[in-house]
Amino acid sequence: MNKSKPKTHQIFSNQDLKVLSIEAKIGDILDTHSVDKYAILQVLSGSLKYVDSNQKIVLQSNEYHLIAPNIIHSLEFLEHSKLNLILRAKSILNFKKYED
Repeated sequence: MNKSKPKTHQIFSNQDLKVLSIEAKIGDILDTHSVDKYAILQVLSGSLKYVDSNQKIVLQSNEYHLIAPNIIHSLEFLEHSKLNLILRAKSILNFKKYED
């Protein structure tokens, strides 16, 4: 199966916050990355697996997950999903290659 990346676009931004909308198909993967400030993952529909070095969590529709700063993590989408990522306005997403 070909793995693809979810589609993202910014839906809100002001001096304090930004909200990214993410839409993914079953099997899509958001590669290993980190964010430099706290972020909130809000699952609007579907389900996904959140993986970091300490935990693997299946998140489903209407669930939230708080992501701590600088935690290296990835997302694997288990079904067609829509979610919001809520970040501080000046947050930096880092997709550099991490060692396993």
